[in-house]
Amino acid sequence: MNFADIINGLNAFLDLGPSVVIPVFLLILGLIFKMKFGRALRAAVTYGIGFIGILVILDLLMGSIGDASQALVARTGLTLEIADVGWPVLAAVAFGVPTFATVFLGALVLNLVLFGIGFVKTLDIDFFNYYHFTLAATFLYFLTDNIWIATVVGLVIAVLILKVSDWSAKHVDGFWGLKNVSTPTLSVVGWFPFVNGLNWLLEHIPGINKIRLDPEILKKRLGVLGEPMILGLIISVLIGIGAGYNPPEVIEFSMTMAASLVLLPRMVGLLMEGLTPFAQTISKWVQTRYPEREVLIGLDAAVLVGKPEVLVTALLGIPITLALAIFLPGIKVLPFADLATIPFYAAYAVGVNKGNIFRGALILIFVIGICLYASGFIAPTLTQMGAVSGFETDESTVYTALDAGMNISSLLGFAPVMFALANIIENPWLFVIATLVIGAVFYFILRFLSNLKTGEVEEKLA
Repeated sequence: MNFADIINGLNAFLDLGPSVVIPVFLLILGLIFKMKFGRALRAAVTYGIGFIGILVILDLLMGSIGDASQALVARTGLTLEIADVGWPVLAAVAFGVPTFATVFLGALVLNLVLFGIGFVKTLDIDFFNYYHFTLAATFLYFLTDNIWIATVVGLVIAVLILKVSDWSAKHVDGFWGLKNVSTPTLSVVGWFPFVNGLNWLLEHIPGINKIRLDPEILKKRLGVLGEPMILGLIISVLIGIGAGYNPPEVIEFSMTMAASLVLLPRMVGLLMEGLTPFAQTISKWVQTRYPEREVLIGLDAAVLVGKPEVLVTALLGIPITLALAIFLPGIKVLPFADLATIPFYAAYAVGVNKGNIFRGALILIFVIGICLYASGFIAPTLTQMGAVSGFETDESTVYTALDAGMNISSLLGFAPVMFALANIIENPWLFVIATLVIGAVFYFILRFLSNLKTGEVEEKLA
């Protein structure tokens, strides 16, 4: 069996979709941990139904946001030399090369081993997003033509993400109310240390640290207008008008946004209803053998975007992104297709401060600004890789994806450091040793930033 066979097999498995793959895996996992078949089957199907509900609403939400954002871009008359063609180019690039097989299988085995010895708490079942671990490795593979040093970098990234997922889980529980859950999606949780550190800094700036806008405060001050559903409706009306929509289109768009604010949390609740029996069973099994051990189930970051505070901040993020593209010096990327993914970028920006929309929007400015620069940096390489992988686009020049910028600049920019190092160190063994040493340095920096505490947040998480 060669790499092509393995890649084709993995792709066939993943083509079933997360709403099928993960319930099947959960069913098998439940039976391994001695769950009764009927209980495991019911819980797995319930999880799958909840995930399908989330995906249906996200498709509606992201489609509506994408259309409105692109209309808004068109009306600004903004023209930049690098087009944002969206995250599908990343999947096309990552799924079609040997590093996909080595990193995917390596990360799966490594997760099981590290979970078994207690180094990580997260058991990552978010298989589709394993391609995020593969992305930086794929870039290095194209740069060096060495699959093994690329694989080592991908696996170091996987380990760092598993640990960051562990450290961020208290917010997933405290803010989102998702117990025994972590979110090892690189482009989302990989930003947690940065945004947590930035939130700590904002907490120590006089004036800014006194401003708090969350649904509870807004409702108290504005009445019904401060409710997330109505606030999202109002912001959506303004975006729709800015996009040049006619009145019926404005109403349809704003109602879709309001509906998403209500329906997504309910689908997440259904998903958790299915996941909870598995989490309880696995936790019980582990704790009977290791009483101090905590178990976290790693899920797609889609479970985070349904929080009203996240969606409201994401709607504010659309004009913020366009303004940054216009006014930041040196930006060459025209935000377009991946504007619909801003809810994912907003998740931890508000999650680290327990739903403070004001501070979340400030943090989002920094996150998106870095993302725009990183997207431009990776554009030439991504365009070449897309051509080799057979990715088809209407763009005849250099293109990129905002999600590529989010991926490579997460973990405080560990991946770009590796890219730079690959141009300096030619000896593969020396490069591997350097990768492990730098990975260890990043581990301690990420741990420090992830565990910074603010009095306000710790009080609310208690």
